[in-house]
Amino acid sequence: MVGDLTIFILTGAHDGRRNSFVDRLRDELAEIEAADTYKRERVIMSPQGAEISVGGDAVLNFCANNYLGLSHNPAVEQAAADTLK
Repeated sequence: MVGDLTIFILTGAHDGRRNSFVDRLRDELAEIEAADTYKRERVIMSPQGAEISVGGDAVLNFCANNYLGLSHNPAVEQAAADTLK
């Protein structure tokens, strides 16, 4: 069934179902954007740490599990390695 759906979408079936589905998605997306609730993901251009590079700017990172910047801390890495032994 998934294969049929993929072919259906890629070939653009001309029975109106594809167009109505795509139109409905387009309308819903327009409503979300009009309500200013559309979330655009920022592209992070550096390893995640306490400070990251976004759009060429250095910014503080409070939106990840690594907001304290401890994922590359030598003591934390050693403790993780010791635990895995």
